[in-house]
Parts: sequence; C-alpha cells; structure tokens
Amino acid sequence: MSLLETNNLSANYGLFQALFSINLRVEDGEAVALIGSNGAGKTTLLKSIAGDLLSYGNAVSLEGTAVGKLPAYVRVSKGISLVPEGRRLFSSLTVEENLLLGQSSKRPGPWTLARVYDVFPVLYQVRRNMATALSGGQQQLVAIARALMGNPRLLLCDEISLGLSPVASNQVHDALKVVLDEGVAVLLVEQNIQKALKTSTRFYCMRKGEIVLNGNSATADLDEITREYFGVYA
Repeated sequence: MSLLETNNLSANYGLFQALFSINLRVEDGEAVALIGSNGAGKTTLLKSIAGDLLSYGNAVSLEGTAVGKLPAYVRVSKGISLVPEGRRLFSSLTVEENLLLGQSSKRPGPWTLARVYDVFPVLYQVRRNMATALSGGQQQLVAIARALMGNPRLLLCDEISLGLSPVASNQVHDALKVVLDEGVAVLLVEQNIQKALKTSTRFYCMRKGEIVLNGNSATADLDEITREYFGVYA
C-alpha cells in the first residue's frame, strides 16, 4: 500500500478545470518529482493533496484511507505538510517564532526545535532574526523546517528553488536530501528538470492539467521529457 495515492483526481477553479484524472503515488520515504511548465497544474495538484482544494471520495488517499474531503489542518495532523511556493513566512515574527508555528497540529514525532537546529545549524545562528530579513535561501530553509516541525510523513514542496541563486538552490536541495535520509517522503515541484531528476527516484511530467509522462529518474530520457514538457513533437 502506497503512502499517498491519487485516483482520477480532478480539480476546478469555478468553471475552469485545472486537473484531469490525475493518478500518481508516493511510497513511504520516497522522493518523487513533479515536472512541468508554468500553468501545467503542479501547484493545483499539491493544493489538492494538502487540502487547500477539497476533492471527492477516494481521489486522495493516505495509506489507503480517503482524505480528499478533509480540510488542510486535519491532513496536517495526519502527516501531510506543504512548503508553499513563495515561502509565506510571517514578516513580523522571528525565525524561531515561525518555526514554532509548525507545531500547531501537535502531531508527535522526532522533529523538535532542537532537532531542526541540529539538522539546519544555520537556522540556530539566525533564530532571533526576523524571518523575512534573511537571504532567499535561508528563508526557504525556514519554510522547510517549519513544515518539518509538524512531523510529516509526506512533505509537499512547491517550487522551493524558485528565484534562488544557483548556490542557494543547491543548498536547499541538499537540505531535502537530509530530510529524505530522515525517512520523510517528498513530493517535489521543480521546473529545473535536471535538478528534479537528481533529487528524486521517480518523476511525473505534467502538461495542461494532465500527467503525460512518468518513469524512473535515474533512467529518464531528457529528450523525451523535453518533448512532453513543451508538447512539441518532431
């Protein structure tokens, strides 16, 4: 039984249909990448899994239990945490205060403030700084650490390297590898195809609200992914 499964998951914004019968799975402790251009439906898919968008019946299942109708805060308590695009840190709070907000679900587990500081020592050094006064890469680490404070089984990461320098982006992806080593599964939205494949074990490529390709990251054909990514065929 997979940790996460979607079953013919569709999603709408009013009359506009954004997702069409999405079927994917994430195994316990696995890293899976979602690849696709802007507007492909990646963020909508993460929102549907996280509970920001509700769905029907068993469209979203966690360890075989349907959670599609459950609101986001309940899904957090069951082990699904989202690192949103743009980080969404509270500008009026320090780094540590932002991290402590991640404990709101009171879900038990190994991720405590001390554990976060042990894994991400740079955050301990800036713990009393205002969160949004940090560099982009450090802010992204705060967003990841805040989600980990909820002790998730599954971490949903939406465009975590967007707008970062190459050095900062590499640091963030290195942090994800540490998270995976701790046994947390990751579903990663990433536009950088090579970086996505390097971080993940499997991938799904989306276009116009549909999954058009999937496979093993280590044996992926970059030319095939590029064709499906843009929908351009010879």
